[in-house]
Amino acid sequence: MKKLVSIFIMFFSFTTLFAKEFESQKKAESFVAGIVEDFTEKKFQESVDRLKEYSFINSATMDNLVVQASQQWTLIEQVYGKKLSVDFLSSKKAGESLVQLVHIVRFENYPLIFRTVLYRAEKGWTVVGFSFNDTLTDLF
Repeated sequence: MKKLVSIFIMFFSFTTLFAKEFESQKKAESFVAGIVEDFTEKKFQESVDRLKEYSFINSATMDNLVVQASQQWTLIEQVYGKKLSVDFLSSKKAGESLVQLVHIVRFENYPLIFRTVLYRAEKGWTVVGFSFNDTLTDLF
């Protein structure tokens, strides 16, 4: 079951020239928390559509995330149980322009880990990575 869910969106896969930017890291973090919450409520398409507005991630890659999550979520719920909560775990900086946010989605039997990478572009913050998996050793 260890790699049941391993969806990773490649960083910097550009399909558009422009994405909206958040004026502050705090606003970007709040947005991401909402995306993770909605995504785990099975609002896959709505979450990804909102994410696309603030990201340079390839649109086809994002659409693939919706397909994969839709196909796998029933199995996730069968094995992991009912979703209990979404908890913010950490924010880790790499220099002054990259931040990785980690959220833990607690289920009755096992957690999922959501990682989002933010990039401080010239005028603001954008999303350059979004993934989730069940590999707990990645946390330590």
